[in-house]
Amino acid sequence: MTLRFLSLTVVSVFLLSACTEDKVPSIPEGPQSVHGTLRATEISLVRRGSHLLYQEGAEHAYVESAQVNLRSYENQMVTLSGSYEYNTDPTQLPVFVVSAVTSFEETTKEWVLPALQIQLEAPVEWERKSTAGKVHFHLPNEEQPLITLYTQARPQNEEDLPTGVSVVVDGLPAIRISNDVGGQTIHVLQDEKLLSIVYQPPLDERSETLRADWLHLLASISFDRSVSVSSAPSSTSSQQGVGTACGGPAGILCPQGQYCDITDVENDIGVCRGIMKNR
Repeated sequence: MTLRFLSLTVVSVFLLSACTEDKVPSIPEGPQSVHGTLRATEISLVRRGSHLLYQEGAEHAYVESAQVNLRSYENQMVTLSGSYEYNTDPTQLPVFVVSAVTSFEETTKEWVLPALQIQLEAPVEWERKSTAGKVHFHLPNEEQPLITLYTQARPQNEEDLPTGVSVVVDGLPAIRISNDVGGQTIHVLQDEKLLSIVYQPPLDERSETLRADWLHLLASISFDRSVSVSSAPSSTSSQQGVGTACGGPAGILCPQGQYCDITDVENDIGVCRGIMKNR
């Protein structure tokens, strides 16, 4: 009875070991070249890798290097030379140890949005569209917007402001409201208006990548502080340029004390108007 028990135990241990070994993926050997998008990741004490390499939106491998400053290539499309090694836990994603960056290209594009008086960076593959008073960014070939930006009047009473978590966007106070499906709305508090930024990602395997793109977009927002909606033209010179074209692909801005009144929402083209003082 005892011998039978010992035999079964040995067989069980052998089978468990075999199952564990089957879970360890094989990795390419020798010098390799890989291509993808490089993003920073959290430093961990239990695994290797300071960055992640993404291919077609999916995590491909952790990345580290003692020879190359990888931070200089974050959020860029890169081609890396080096070799694969097993991570601390061999069942996790492997580590690509970089010896050189052989090529790189920008993965983001800077957008100037005169109607909203801001500029920001978004992935080059995102498609920008405009409707009356709103700017949308879409994922390729998707009808539902991923991000929508628009302005609205700021409530006169502070009690009527949206409630949520306090954050800061380009030095301005803002309120973040999250939903149960990964979406967020950011309300940036300006003098007389709210800039609302709505992020609603699709529920699929791209969620982590899109979240990184969303956070990068928020961090890149820069407000045009040369125009203040709470100030009025102080002299006749402030009227110079009124009626001239603004916006468009070049993102032409109006002179100080004016705003771009968008007349062609599809191409974001408008004319400069003087800002009237509230009476």
